[in-house]
Amino acid sequence: STAFNFHTSRLNILPKNALYQGAGFSYWFFYGFTDIDGGRSFTLRPVQTLSAVQSTGVPVEYVVNTRFANGNFVTLWKITPAFPPTLPGAVGFSIPIGSYAPPPGAGQPCDFTLDTIDNRLYQAVFRNGHVYTGFNEAFNFGSGTVSAVRYEDINTNTLVASQDVRYGADGFYSWFPAITTDPSNNIVFVFARSSLSEFAGIRYTGKKTTDASTEPSALLKAGQECITGGRWGDYFGVGNDPTNTKRVWIYGEYAKNDGISSDWDWGTFVGQVSH
Repeated sequence: STAFNFHTSRLNILPKNALYQGAGFSYWFFYGFTDIDGGRSFTLRPVQTLSAVQSTGVPVEYVVNTRFANGNFVTLWKITPAFPPTLPGAVGFSIPIGSYAPPPGAGQPCDFTLDTIDNRLYQAVFRNGHVYTGFNEAFNFGSGTVSAVRYEDINTNTLVASQDVRYGADGFYSWFPAITTDPSNNIVFVFARSSLSEFAGIRYTGKKTTDASTEPSALLKAGQECITGGRWGDYFGVGNDPTNTKRVWIYGEYAKNDGISSDWDWGTFVGQVSH
């Protein structure tokens, strides 16, 4: 619109073979998605499929979204992909979770804050009948409201959140989580972290199926200076190594001192972890 307000999310379904071959093709696109409360579905996140979908032989893909602000559910969309002239199917399910609200900007050792954006979901994966995803939220661990990480484990058979976990620490801002899981359902996620005494860096953690709680986080790359540009990039991700199911590659953005005076001095760092 002329006011640049959010209007709708659009879902595109494209035929992979024709796309990879550079051939012409027809495709479907959908828009006008709404959540159970009547609000427009915000920032639909396609779910990466890492294992066979448990269904009756009908292909299924998943898409997830949260509310733009102040919600208590995640919407899980079950998509039956197809291409013209067959019409795909899309059914939405509301998955109840604890209440959440938009996080504050992330503090640094200077007067500028970094934009943690909102409650949108980031990376999402499906494995063994579960969808794993995460987002940012506001939470007070004791001495003031900060940005915390929230991750969800949604059982696609029972349509409930098997895990609804908040992660963070008092006085620290944690945001932009990217999550994945291995064939044994062990979780790994990477995220940004800063504080009034810590430049924005990259940290990671995980939770084995045998763990009672999420493990303490470890440092992948420390931040080196204050960033004065407001928007911090949501450039965090994880990828399962195709040659080793226990190995996970993680990457993210950190405040980099590159010797150039800029509002946007940042770098990308990659690491590998395993259970």
